[in-house]
Amino acid sequence: EGDNTPEGAALRLDNAVSSSSECPDLLDLADLDVHKYAGKKALEDLSSYMEEDGFRREDFLENALKGYTINGRLVCIPKFFTFSTVVGRANQAGEGSGWTAEDYFKLLADYPGNIGAVLYYGQSDGETLIKNFFHYYYLNEYVDWEKGKCSFDSQEFYNLAEQIFNHNGDGRGRNDLMGILPQDVMFKVDEIGNFVGYFSLVSAFEGDISLVGYPNTEGYPLHKANVRDCIGILSHSGNKEGAWEFIKYYLNMDEGEFISYFPTRLDLLESMAQEAVTSVGSYKDGKPVPYKDGDGEMQLKGYVFVGDVGIP
Repeated sequence: EGDNTPEGAALRLDNAVSSSSECPDLLDLADLDVHKYAGKKALEDLSSYMEEDGFRREDFLENALKGYTINGRLVCIPKFFTFSTVVGRANQAGEGSGWTAEDYFKLLADYPGNIGAVLYYGQSDGETLIKNFFHYYYLNEYVDWEKGKCSFDSQEFYNLAEQIFNHNGDGRGRNDLMGILPQDVMFKVDEIGNFVGYFSLVSAFEGDISLVGYPNTEGYPLHKANVRDCIGILSHSGNKEGAWEFIKYYLNMDEGEFISYFPTRLDLLESMAQEAVTSVGSYKDGKPVPYKDGDGEMQLKGYVFVGDVGIP
């Protein structure tokens, strides 16, 4: 799991995938190098399966399918996703999305003494920010991927690192920032898995927020998608039709109110959005009845916890 996967386990999986006798039927690609398996054509193209069973691409988020279409082959259909992004106060960061590292430091210059950014769990030390906040910037700006060369010994990279370390507050980590954020914290890297998660961030910042995304070289909006349940069929599977039947059943299955993450199916996503903005007036047979102005009282739907603070 993650970085803790023993090398032997990964090797056994790769050997099984390339074997006609030991190959599994299905592979959850959420935490695997999908390009490695797709590049070797170890994964079936699901486009033909979709067409035969009446699945329409327009029923899903197109960018989710496009992201898993590699060399013209749709290698899997993710069911859920979350996304991580950089969140800031709207009155400081503005209402737009997308920026460069230079934009970030120009903004910090207007707020001397503030902590520039912290991560999910509150860390703000310079090394952590370089790895997890500026990675989309410096891995493009200072690495030539075609030639296999990097320029981390350049004066420009030194200046970038120096600015990051100079704007990370007291450098002690600030691991107590799971609740309401102090005013001297300007940005937070966080993960949003549903619409209520967005409200949690509004509550943590105690005001309007902007999803500005990660700094990058071009300054375009950049938010990182994290897929959940991304199942593909292996080319050496001996049960491809049965494997597709499972995927078809799983993609059609409606978890109802128990959905915890954003679905890629548009009808489920719309239903999730509607539920998030629908007030409850009463409950009938255990099910919520929408609230209507002038008709009874609005009922509490639940609480969002920001640290130890419960917000109705």
